Amino acid sequence: MKARPILFNTEMVRAILAGRKTQTRRQVNSWPDESLRKAKGIPSRAQESVCPFGQPGDLLYVRETFAIRDDNTINDGGTIYLASEPCGSDRWKPSIHMPRWASRLTLEITDVRVERLQCIGADGEEAEGIDFLIEDPATVAGQAFNEAEHYSIAGVQMVSAPERFGVIAHFRALGMDWDANPWVWVVEFKVHHCNVDALLREREAA
Repeated sequence: MKARPILFNTEMVRAILAGRKTQTRRQVNSWPDESLRKAKGIPSRAQESVCPFGQPGDLLYVRETFAIRDDNTINDGGTIYLASEPCGSDRWKPSIHMPRWASRLTLEITDVRVERLQCIGADGEEAEGIDFLIEDPATVAGQAFNEAEHYSIAGVQMVSAPERFGVIAHFRALGMDWDANPWVWVVEFKVHHCNVDALLREREAA
């Protein structure tokens, strides 16, 4: 069993905390060799075995925007998180700087596959947490949904339903080109509300 870090923005951390998010999609930036890079069809399970995020059973500890109260250097209650306490500090640190000991969410991978981004479907959108967020104007997807819905009400011709605009905006905000329809790693997971090292110690003792 391996444990690796994974970054999530505040919006997606809140979806994880609420139990709405059980999948994440991350763009395949490069195949491990030329033959895989040139694959024309859905990559095989052998290709999926090289997923940089791990395999079923592996753990991902979530890095999120955080702050440390006073001079605390260990996770003794002095660590706070933007997703839970948006007004709790003016010293927020980017998720990339979160140390392993400060992480409070651990994701256990249950499945890994590769597909095109546009293959997501309604079930995938819901598992990504998007379906529940598109009408929230505080989110990128929600803003796009609301704008598109207003255009639709005004009688402006649209090529997609308002919901689709929200989904596209969600992935574009994550740096993915929806129109290019890139290959993405689809990582399914179950959530453990604890630090990764605490979970590992618990399993070692079992």
